[in-house]
Amino acid sequence: MQVDQLTGTTLGRYQVRGRLQLLPYAAVHRGAAGADGRPVLIWTFGEPYSGAMGFLEALQRLAGDRRAESIAGLAHTLEIGSQDGASPLVYLVGEDAPGGFLVGLLQRGKAPGVLATVGALATTLDQMHEEGIVHGDVQRATVAFDTGGRPLLVGTGIRTVVTRVSPEAAWLDATRGFRPPGRLAEPGAATDRYGLAALAYYL
Repeated sequence: MQVDQLTGTTLGRYQVRGRLQLLPYAAVHRGAAGADGRPVLIWTFGEPYSGAMGFLEALQRLAGDRRAESIAGLAHTLEIGSQDGASPLVYLVGEDAPGGFLVGLLQRGKAPGVLATVGALATTLDQMHEEGIVHGDVQRATVAFDTGGRPLLVGTGIRTVVTRVSPEAAWLDATRGFRPPGRLAEPGAATDRYGLAALAYYL
């Protein structure tokens, strides 16, 4: 984890422990719930997202979608909040990924098994699509692992929300190779399948 300006602060009832990764539209931190110290992931969104009309409400609708609760291999959203001040933030709290993110594992030379990883993610995506849920951002920065080494999809629906504010900002990083061609640009099941195929090739 990296120390940044949020490390050691609190957002609502959550303490920020350190940053895990930085995306073009959000920073992902490891955190802990204040009541019991339960580990969580905290996504923080600054400007232009935090001040965009309807952005907070769109994330709240994601959190309120109960269709995802029974799907294995999916890290669920727990809470959405905002913090006012000199640098306003919107934050999304999700279930922890104790096994770490794929990006971090690869940086440490611990590449997971390709078939086991992609196969498990394909099963999760099939279940999601049967429920009418689209992830919208299957790529190396949204794959994490549980304590048993099983892959987890995190950040479901987030790219769909941020692209309504700034379509290009969500792709200004090393994950451009996971961006589907123009005809698949609108998030959907085909977008998820493209991202999964790109991930298999990448691994």
